Amino acid sequence: MVDGMTHFFSEESIDANQRAKIEELKKALGKELLEETPLFDDDFSLLRWLLGWNYNIDEIVPRFKKASSVIKCLHLEAFAELNLDDIDEINELVSNLSPAAKYFPGGLMGQDREGNIIVCQAIAAVRPKDLVKCGKVTDLYKMALIECALSYKIVKINEEKYKRKLGSKMIFDMDGWSMDLLYTPTLKMYLNLIRLLQDVFPDFARSLIVINSPMMMSTVYQMIKPALSEQTRDKVRFVGKDYKATLIEDLGEENIYEKWGGTIKPKNGCTTGTLRMGGVPPEDIRYTEIKNPFHPDEKHLKKVSVSARNKTEVSLKVEKPGCILRWFFVSNGEVDFSIVCRGKEVWPKMRISTEYVPEYGHVICEEIDEYTLVFDNSFGTFFSKEVKFHAHIS
Repeated sequence: MVDGMTHFFSEESIDANQRAKIEELKKALGKELLEETPLFDDDFSLLRWLLGWNYNIDEIVPRFKKASSVIKCLHLEAFAELNLDDIDEINELVSNLSPAAKYFPGGLMGQDREGNIIVCQAIAAVRPKDLVKCGKVTDLYKMALIECALSYKIVKINEEKYKRKLGSKMIFDMDGWSMDLLYTPTLKMYLNLIRLLQDVFPDFARSLIVINSPMMMSTVYQMIKPALSEQTRDKVRFVGKDYKATLIEDLGEENIYEKWGGTIKPKNGCTTGTLRMGGVPPEDIRYTEIKNPFHPDEKHLKKVSVSARNKTEVSLKVEKPGCILRWFFVSNGEVDFSIVCRGKEVWPKMRISTEYVPEYGHVICEEIDEYTLVFDNSFGTFFSKEVKFHAHIS
């Protein structure tokens, strides 16, 4: 099998055993599921799934189904089909997905010489204690997934062009580090996001280069490491003060902004181009009950207790297609939330924290049937979660 350092190769170098595994995986997934998930319907994508989960098809199939559900429920294919290839357009789109989006560092810098996408995240520039009050956690998840889907589509186009398996090369700039980044509630959200991205897009990262690391980086990495897959861990590199030379060697100076040692001068005149560079979000984008017309009065909230290793389901009957199911809830701890109809998710399972902002949203119900809200605490070990919620059909 291919090890973590040789996950990226040409079409011709895929050996007979790997091709046989790709065909076996296609058969196991089935034609219908692959047609429903065109983002992953090519051989390089299926090879990513095989490499990401050590060729274990019995494990891959349910994980692929979950990823497909996330893609369909959040309409990620629609974003991928926009066929945006201008980096600045992609960054602007992502920055405008929500008022808080531009304050979560990240974005695309360009492509390297081989066609890999270059992602830059000045993660230390985030102000987590302020940002967490500005939007629901699913806004963060959806923003990151959309950005990854847009990146993935560019990589797929380049793979077809160059006949070579590619991926994303990520720069994590820790300049400006503060202990606020280890604030427990927001660190847990970030780790949940990392897990979600790896679950939906396995083996997509080609390299993760960490620069401007603080003195305590080894301690910080030990806190983050459990959220990284085995294959991702193999691709992490910590670079010292000579990081600019490393970036130039790995990515090409013609593909890097001047700020990080390259020769690119961003078109907008800013040294960081259209990258999201964090900072303190303004007070006026913080969540308040007044700004949300669907924030119910406390007296309308129902309460359920979800014991550890269990889940609680709440069902609503939809009498005609096209109705809107709205939900709102707060919980005294993390809970996995999803909405199911006829055994299929219409809203994907995601781990939700409502410590600062409630979780709320809506789906259009296409079927006359029963829709079930699932509050899942199966991952809990000892403690129950108290959920206060309101859900209705209109």
